[in-house]
Amino acid sequence: MIQQKRLNIYLLRGINKTTLYIISSAIAIGLTYKYFIFPLAWIAIVPFLLALQGKTPKQAFFIGASIGGIAGLYLFFWMYKVTQHYTGSQTLLGLIFVFLSALYFSLQFGVFAFLYSWLFNKKDITKTKKQTKEKHKFILLAISVALLWVLIEWGSSLILHGLPWLGYNLVHSQTTDLYMIQTASWGSQWIISFWVMLINYTFFYTIITRNIKFTLYASGLLLVLHTQGYAAIKIIDAQQAQRKTKVTYITGNLKPELKYSKQHTDSLQNLYYRLNKEATKHKPELILWTESSSPWAFSLDNGFLENVLNITYASKAYHLFGINIPDEKDTTKFYNSATFFTYDGAMRARYDKFQLLSLIEEPLSNAFLSLRGTKSERFRKSKFNKPLKTPLGVIGSLICNESLFPNIARLHTRQGAAFLTLMSNDSWFTETQLAFHHFFISRLRAVENRRDLLINSNGGYSGMVAASGRITNFRPPGDACVINEEVKSFKDLSFYTRNGNWLVWLAFLVVGFSVFNRYKQ
Repeated sequence: MIQQKRLNIYLLRGINKTTLYIISSAIAIGLTYKYFIFPLAWIAIVPFLLALQGKTPKQAFFIGASIGGIAGLYLFFWMYKVTQHYTGSQTLLGLIFVFLSALYFSLQFGVFAFLYSWLFNKKDITKTKKQTKEKHKFILLAISVALLWVLIEWGSSLILHGLPWLGYNLVHSQTTDLYMIQTASWGSQWIISFWVMLINYTFFYTIITRNIKFTLYASGLLLVLHTQGYAAIKIIDAQQAQRKTKVTYITGNLKPELKYSKQHTDSLQNLYYRLNKEATKHKPELILWTESSSPWAFSLDNGFLENVLNITYASKAYHLFGINIPDEKDTTKFYNSATFFTYDGAMRARYDKFQLLSLIEEPLSNAFLSLRGTKSERFRKSKFNKPLKTPLGVIGSLICNESLFPNIARLHTRQGAAFLTLMSNDSWFTETQLAFHHFFISRLRAVENRRDLLINSNGGYSGMVAASGRITNFRPPGDACVINEEVKSFKDLSFYTRNGNWLVWLAFLVVGFSVFNRYKQ
């Protein structure tokens, strides 16, 4: 009887401890991913790993799914408010979006937990306390776990190209740390996730082995990364640019209900005419607009564009417009385009958006979501997906969600882009953290490719991210304005731009070997 009571107490303590780990990790992950609190990310996964200690793969999956699900409900609750606002009273649809998003997030954590427990989670890990002199065993284990995390995040990103608001990764939490993100020029955003997971695992290993020296390893790694980041910034800032271009942003900061309403056409045009007149005072070489800045479809006899170009003609300024261009074969469908116009009205270059937003720009949008006050249009995928060749040099143009993943910016840079631009429309999400997320995640594209990045967002955050990652002219959403900036053109390619996702292939190799070794055992 006494032994049974002791067993029940032991089991109860175990359950409580695991539950505590699950709750604390879910809270830490939710806060880290939502507010980009970079120091918290260095320990947010530690309770997660502690909860998995000694668990079977099946138990581990449910623990991971629980942590991801709790954090996901917190992260994606904004969908309920946004859906309710733009669809009227469809509260049920908003709740469905929230729960489906949280479910996906929970599966991502559950899959990692299952594979981690199956491949690396040794029940006798505490016995390694006497073996801590064999550092190579710990290093190999820590690297393998971090690469597994990278592989899960990378695989998830392939699914989420059209649903970027679901694609939260550890790396995003570090985008507010200028020094930590510098190694992105070596191995893209995935190498940052690798470092963060490696640090978490080292702190976890300290607790399991009760050996303080592993904390010193983690602290030393953080010190090295930040020191290297400081040195890298100094080197990049000192680089000589091929040329410098004076750019003026035209940012309407219009609400979507007004922008797409025919009743406000005249007032919208007059606002843009006023902003153009103000822009010419600064004598820019390039005027950069936002995504779909003109809600009217492009045509050769478009009076709005003609008036805009007449206003700026004397300044000899070029324009990079965000505009919808009808498909030649089916005028009911459009390309979401960035178009480069010379000052005399000739369309010199054009880039059509390649990565469309699922459920919004894809054909299924009409079946799932009807936005109030807007015209639901069907968009075509890119026909002209090369960078823009202009008199100012080659410009890599990104549109909206294309800046949230590394591949398109890298492709443009490899094809000669001297600097990058991002035009977006974040006015749909002004009451959420997404506009903030969009700007800072896009910051990685500048560091990865060592190119200046001009960001102009309607209803979002605008500014410039230098090739070093430094941010200038940072403007939160507000009133309509013009922003003046000077962008530098660079020619040299970063290690990542030249070699691509080598870290992902390394992760495939290491995890694949671990799977083979597990089956062999």
